[in-house]
Amino acid sequence: MTASKQTDIFSFVSGGEDITITLADIKNYFCANATDQECVLFGQLCKANGLNPWLKEAYLIKYDKNAPAAMVTGKDAYMKRANEHPAFDGYEAGVKVYLPDVGQVEYREGTAYYEDLGEQLIGGYAKVYRKDRSRPYYEEVPLKEYDTKQSKWKTSPATMIRKVALVHALREAFPTNIQGMYDADETPYAADYEGSFREMDDPTPAPSMRGRIAPAPVADPLEDLEADVIEAGDVE
Repeated sequence: MTASKQTDIFSFVSGGEDITITLADIKNYFCANATDQECVLFGQLCKANGLNPWLKEAYLIKYDKNAPAAMVTGKDAYMKRANEHPAFDGYEAGVKVYLPDVGQVEYREGTAYYEDLGEQLIGGYAKVYRKDRSRPYYEEVPLKEYDTKQSKWKTSPATMIRKVALVHALREAFPTNIQGMYDADETPYAADYEGSFREMDDPTPAPSMRGRIAPAPVADPLEDLEADVIEAGDVE
């Protein structure tokens, strides 16, 4: 794939809005260090998954010119894809907690566990329901395989491990709707930014995205990011 023209245009629909981004937009607003090819891959991935980068549903990150760029998808992208599917029928998600005083494991919906009472967080779980399936898609993940003990993993481990389990279950339930999107903690490249990924939700209301948009200045995407990553170089 080549991308030598700054006029490459990517047009698609996201959330009912007509979105247009150009290769120049990607370089100017999202990732100045990215190569033309990486920008094209980012544009194609946004188009394929209906992700709106102006609304921070996707980022292209490259701090080192000698390293491959990474596409980062916001934590809500998975739920957006699932909610758009007519067969989606809800989900349950929570944490797995060990109670040492009684030697038992307890599954709790949500993220509550109480360290001051001696409870130990050991994992997360999720069930995703489809109207056209007789059984839910179930996923359970151990904390020790994902906990970096930094950033959000240090301050909100229950929230993070629950999210990982839910992302896994959503991807299993909707493999064709959530394609090319992986959790940051599942990929080796994300480890290069270990401790830097934090929640990237921005409470600032966004302007209308109808047609071509002149975006507001975008803050550093690693400033507050809990996200999902794939290496741009891995996409064919």
